Amino acid sequence: MLKLLNKTDNCFIATAFEFAPGRRAEICIESDIFYERIGRFTGKMHKLSKQFSPIQKRYDWNDNAAITKFQNYVPNEMLQQKLELIISQIQSLSRDRDSFGLIHGDISPGNYLNHEDHPSIIDFDQCEYSWFASEIATSIFHETPIPFIITDVNRRKTITKRFFSNFFQGYSKENSLSRSSLDAIPLFINLRQAIVIGLIYRSSDMGNFDNWSNWNKEALTFYINNIKNDIPYIDLDFTSL
Repeated sequence: MLKLLNKTDNCFIATAFEFAPGRRAEICIESDIFYERIGRFTGKMHKLSKQFSPIQKRYDWNDNAAITKFQNYVPNEMLQQKLELIISQIQSLSRDRDSFGLIHGDISPGNYLNHEDHPSIIDFDQCEYSWFASEIATSIFHETPIPFIITDVNRRKTITKRFFSNFFQGYSKENSLSRSSLDAIPLFINLRQAIVIGLIYRSSDMGNFDNWSNWNKEALTFYINNIKNDIPYIDLDFTSL
């Protein structure tokens, strides 16, 4: 609910939201049906996006501040060049109403609640126009623990497979994606890694690295090594799962 409040020369907008029940979801340990329902919500949102004609459009994916200000955040020329390459590869992808539209932009454990295995998706402030596959890639990225947490390579793959298979089962009940869209998921995971690197640089005291938490140190090191050396975040073929 919105209400415009006029006060002499100024105005204010009061906003009321319906309370979203549930606890913060935990990474990679929620139930199969919960992940399927998140996928179904995502697929339904993408399906509706195809018919949505807003009065005022949100920005496109490459106008995201995490991308446009990356060079300001990250003073590493190789990482800057790698991001430029990722952007160039993404820009070469086909773009039509069945693959590209308005997305949430950050469907991840920090932005969905679990109420008796029913998800509530929150925090839509990252909405942007992008490929639907990028939305799925973001969820996969955040639901796959870094090796510092799960050291066994095969176990990491099993975690990702379980999440994606249930998520995409639900997604496919509402929307369909082409094989080429699924094939682009690893590329969008790379973009997400680069974005997170930039956000870590932006928000952290880089001169005080030794006093960071072990997780933050390991995560940044892992992401940078992947981007610099073209190592997949998770080595899976999402067209065959």
